[in-house]
Amino acid sequence: MVAIVGAGVSIGASGEKIASWDGLLEDGIKRGASLHGSDDEWIKRKQADLKSGDLDEMLGVAELVTKKV
Repeated sequence: MVAIVGAGVSIGASGEKIASWDGLLEDGIKRGASLHGSDDEWIKRKQADLKSGDLDEMLGVAELVTKKV
């Protein structure tokens, strides 16, 4: 038997928002901003992109987080 688990299991086991993809990217936005001196407006724009529900915007945030972190 093979168990295939995803982010839901991680969230349930840890109780932490960062265990979700959205939570991980949200944390990455903040971390990337602190590492590179991005301003609060940049953070707000990336958070809005993440929360937009648009897959392309969310993937764009993931790409930026990858580069900044």
